[in-house]
Amino acid sequence: MKKKKIAAIIQARMGSTRLPGKVLKEVGKKPILEILIERLKKSKYLDEIIIATSENQIDDRIIELSENLGIKWFRGSENDVLDRYLKASEKFNVDIIVRVTSDNPLTDVLILDKLVKKHIKYGSDYTYPTNIPLGVGVEVINKSALKESSINAKNEDEREHVTVYIKSNPQKFRINKINLDLNCENIRVTVDTFEDLKVIECIYNKKGSLENLNTDDLIDFFEKNPGISTINKNIKQVLPKSVYNPPLISVIIRTHNSSNYVKKSLDSVLNQALPSKFYEVIVVDDGSTDNTIDILKEYDNRIVIIKENLLNAIKALNKGLNSVNGEFFIILDSDDTFEFEALMDFFSVIQKDSDIDFIYSDYYEINIKKNSKKLVSLKNNVFNSIAGGIAFRKSVIKDLGGYDENLLFPEYDLLIKLIKNKYKSKYIQKPLYNYFRHDSSITADKNYVKKGLEQLYRKHGEIKGLRNY
Repeated sequence: MKKKKIAAIIQARMGSTRLPGKVLKEVGKKPILEILIERLKKSKYLDEIIIATSENQIDDRIIELSENLGIKWFRGSENDVLDRYLKASEKFNVDIIVRVTSDNPLTDVLILDKLVKKHIKYGSDYTYPTNIPLGVGVEVINKSALKESSINAKNEDEREHVTVYIKSNPQKFRINKINLDLNCENIRVTVDTFEDLKVIECIYNKKGSLENLNTDDLIDFFEKNPGISTINKNIKQVLPKSVYNPPLISVIIRTHNSSNYVKKSLDSVLNQALPSKFYEVIVVDDGSTDNTIDILKEYDNRIVIIKENLLNAIKALNKGLNSVNGEFFIILDSDDTFEFEALMDFFSVIQKDSDIDFIYSDYYEINIKKNSKKLVSLKNNVFNSIAGGIAFRKSVIKDLGGYDENLLFPEYDLLIKLIKNKYKSKYIQKPLYNYFRHDSSITADKNYVKKGLEQLYRKHGEIKGLRNY
């Protein structure tokens, strides 16, 4: 089989509105575009580096630099960047495109290589990273995905920002979202304004050459020099609204040796009436030793997988909470399932009542051993609920400190605090999920339940209506 050609295509132009000519601004007597190219040359996977600029005369200087550095170049539409990428990839027979922007001189080739490797391994159409500093990442795209996007993309966002159409149509493409979990949102090393350029200059003045800095180096640098991140902390990144708006709802599923039932749970979440662009699925696998991970990988283009070895359900859920992009989140046990209309009903409440803090619903309790099914109503008692039937506003739960990792029933602890502090709730009198009880359920252990309730009583006093199973 013929080896696929992989190339970094750098979009570059001089006509920036916030910092004109930024790609040729010098740091340490080198244009930031040249710094970027020198960094990309260290990649293990790139067969070629190509600069894609516009046909405007002002961009002649970019062509001049490209030729001086021995880098291939392509000229195309200034505003239709999607078309520019596609035609550049066709001219140079590129199969897999690594999209790089010229205003990111500290693009990390370690991240680049990791994304390319996973893109090839999982046969993805599109791969991109999350939870990284702004300005170090790339996107990896198959030329076939660019072609389909170019045929169907219509609006300005889709033409200008290249991957907007792909992200907006996950049902058409194999999308691989890689969570690198670096948790450094305060670090901004892209160059879009004078303040951004000043940050890069500060890094250079303290570190010297920029060609070998990786993201770990940057994180360490900002930890030791916290004042530098304040230089550009008020700069707002200009992003296309049509794709970068976060999902409204995040579903967190914790797995641990869940191979017998996780597929059924995932299928119920991913086959909802609510369009997929409105929700995301985050699976936190807590040290599975069976084939759970293999099953999860079958869904790799539709879910985010976080691997941990905490062997602690609550710590794992807090880990998932830190990765949530949605305004609201729901936790579902890996052996439970959603009803088809569940997320649509939650979504409808959120849309109608914008100041709601948490939403809870009725559910079916299914006893596997007895082969019985009953409706559990929460009409007069929210404490009849269990985790899978509550949608929490993320900001409220973070304000309350997340899940108390010292408790066996931290979800009740949260409910108690929400009710005591009079946060606004909404009850849906409709069974929206299925809770399966079996011999291995922790709530089948009477001593466990007794200990968990005693913890809550010690912390909060007597709680009227608390479910005791």
